[in-house]
Amino acid sequence: MLDFEIKREVLPVIAINFDEMKAALSEKMEQYKGIIVTEEGLSTCKADQKQLAGLRNKIDTFRKDKKKEMSEPITQFESQCKELISLVEKAEKPIKEGIKVFDDKKREEKRQKALELIQESVQAHELNEKYASKLTVLDKYMNLSASVKSVKEDIEQRVYALVQEQAKEQEIIQIVKTTIENVNKEINTPIKYEDFKNLVERGYSVPEIINRINQMAEKIKLAENPPKEAPQPTAVPEPVEVPQAPPAQFHTEAVQNPVKVDEPLYFVSFKITGNVHQTAAIGQFLRDNKIKYEVLDKGAVK
Repeated sequence: MLDFEIKREVLPVIAINFDEMKAALSEKMEQYKGIIVTEEGLSTCKADQKQLAGLRNKIDTFRKDKKKEMSEPITQFESQCKELISLVEKAEKPIKEGIKVFDDKKREEKRQKALELIQESVQAHELNEKYASKLTVLDKYMNLSASVKSVKEDIEQRVYALVQEQAKEQEIIQIVKTTIENVNKEINTPIKYEDFKNLVERGYSVPEIINRINQMAEKIKLAENPPKEAPQPTAVPEPVEVPQAPPAQFHTEAVQNPVKVDEPLYFVSFKITGNVHQTAAIGQFLRDNKIKYEVLDKGAVK
């Protein structure tokens, strides 16, 4: 067994006249207190600052030089230790690489065993593809010290949590499908579960999904059964004087319903101006009273 033997060791001890230097500096620094830089005294202030900077640099240079001098034995010691380490590493490297080959083989065997245990647990608990994909092989399963028992127990715990999640999702899916079936009874254009599948997968709450289903159903119902516009009140047409003599010409194209042959017919020409609701109301009035008519012309008033 190799053991280090210290041939000579001298702890770095540096003793300077610190107290004297501190007292002398403190006394000297008193003369610089209270100095205010003004335009008239600028040159004097610059000279004072230069003296202080020189003194500061002198102290710092002394520190660096002494530190470098005292560090040389430590630097040499570190270099010697690193050289010894490199000799060991050269001998260790091929052995370490050979061990890694066998360890990697062992880790791969553990990974395959973990995959086998995962597959068995997935089938036993009937996990679907979505939740089965979450059962990955963890790095700790491939540790050389990991036992099959500990790996199996960990997988079972993870599977149990996934089973609970899957059951909860299935329950939500069934509620959503039942809701869709119920609203589809009141509309002609059926809603599909696929329209809301992404909401279930993204974890939306049941009340929120049901609310969206009802909103869609209401929109479809409104589109399929648009509300009828209430007819606008129409002005009572002024009485028209009907000539007693039979007309010389009839608009036979406007006849829509059979009339009695012994009842004379008359025609009156109007030009009606109004909005779309008013003109529609007049047409409705004529139809309700079984008055035959034909539209000779129509268009917007400029």
